[in-house]
Amino acid sequence: MAPISPPLLDSHNSSSFPDLPTHAARTDFLGTPESLDLHCSVLHSKTRNDLAEFFTGTVNVCFPLFQPHTISKALEIEHFHHLPLVIYGISAGLIGNPNMRAEAEVDNELRQWVHTQQITAESIIDPKALYEWQTACLLAWYGFHQRLGTEDETHLVITSLTRKAYHFGLHQIDSPENRDCYGWDLLDEPSLEDWRRVWWCVYVLDSYSSFSTATPTQVETESIQTALPLDPAAIKGTHSQTERIFLPASLEGLPAVTQSIGNGLADKGFALHMAVNTLLKAAVAVHRLSKQSSGAYISGRISALRDHLSALQLTLPHYYMQPTPDMIGGELPSAFNTRLQTQLKVHSIRIMLGLCDMRMDRSRLFSRWQENLEICYRMFEVIQHWDSQSSLTVDPAICFIVASLLVMLHLHTHSSANSNAALLAQLTRRKQVVRLFLQNYASSWRLPRFLLDCCDAFMHKVSGPLSADDIVRISDHFQGPLHRKWLSFLSPSPETPDFLDFDNLIHFDLDASIEDYFSFHESEPIPTFDSSPTTTGMCERK
Repeated sequence: MAPISPPLLDSHNSSSFPDLPTHAARTDFLGTPESLDLHCSVLHSKTRNDLAEFFTGTVNVCFPLFQPHTISKALEIEHFHHLPLVIYGISAGLIGNPNMRAEAEVDNELRQWVHTQQITAESIIDPKALYEWQTACLLAWYGFHQRLGTEDETHLVITSLTRKAYHFGLHQIDSPENRDCYGWDLLDEPSLEDWRRVWWCVYVLDSYSSFSTATPTQVETESIQTALPLDPAAIKGTHSQTERIFLPASLEGLPAVTQSIGNGLADKGFALHMAVNTLLKAAVAVHRLSKQSSGAYISGRISALRDHLSALQLTLPHYYMQPTPDMIGGELPSAFNTRLQTQLKVHSIRIMLGLCDMRMDRSRLFSRWQENLEICYRMFEVIQHWDSQSSLTVDPAICFIVASLLVMLHLHTHSSANSNAALLAQLTRRKQVVRLFLQNYASSWRLPRFLLDCCDAFMHKVSGPLSADDIVRISDHFQGPLHRKWLSFLSPSPETPDFLDFDNLIHFDLDASIEDYFSFHESEPIPTFDSSPTTTGMCERK
């Protein structure tokens, strides 16, 4: 099969990709011929401008690796680097095509690049260093969400990239003491802003790997001396070091940082998301440690995190936790969905801390399980207002949280609703809506498809009535959505019915349209249920 290298992007006369691949060669910075394969028959009549516009409006919104005005510049380097081909290939894969064979060829080649892409530059002052890092980040991000490789392979790519980022000093771009030893003092401000975005994308990738597998993060928040990215509208001016905003070294400093983000020049949507992400990282760590260790120090950390979360919420912009768009402020759909994503993270922090409490202190089990249902309903209200038409502008990693919500709702179906028909009917409806949310993302991404299959396996395996001990025992398996203990729990066993074939789980399509379910805007109240826990059902009357 022949490789292809598309011609340069021309904003006035954009040429289309040919229906059949062609052969081309490029040279690297030293003029050495370099061959690159990308079978682009899937692209057909899609122009490069179409694909670039799609990338700018979707991928670069949910994974903001590029400053908006620099994407066109990145697309002009295809004569010596394959970054443009990666951008075109990812865009083509997400747009989709009836020719599934050709689409698979694109993903197969991207899969190879994910695991073979090398950063050959030795420092950030190498002319090709930025392009190599941007390419590596894009491939790691796409490979993670499209499951282009085994679980170990995709996480190893992210781990290697994170360690290399420390070696290059990406975490010290704005450090007065260390910036000169890495070469940051030799770059102009626009170039530094490009690199800041690379660092924060590496930070995000490291978070994915940690959250999903319940393993420690590679990035130490205390070590970061790289400022949060600026709002694109503020980049043109010159800014002093005091105007830049950094994540705090300790959680006590988070409220002050959140206030600074609201009043400063940082990219507010991304910066607030990173602030909440800092607390989420801490909650994930406590959740993991509560299942691996016991002791009073865990309870103390749970209590402290609850306080930190309350303080952070009080410093968010006044509209931030509202599940409706800021129409007066002219909030764009993509910005609205990003805010909803952050809201789901806030709620998931409370969910995790409550589950830790249930395990550490059985006397609080019933009150925490009631609180869990209340938070699940708040999360559902967020999903009710989701703009499914712009779902590609939100990182598909949000499906880790939504899949966990579906698991929680299923547990409530067989515990909290045991003696309440109204609650049971409502939970059944809401499980269907959440499932459709995942299905919406699964139409574009393999990771949500896998998570949906895991949820289906869980719902086949677990049925009620469930006691309080059952809830704790099941939640003990759920350390992370890709953690081996959880996947082992879902896999076939002598106690599991024959129909549950975990190795060949199928993603079922439903006839119902997600837009039909999202056409309402008012949240239903939680039906009242009996509050007497028993051994056969947590909310069934004695």
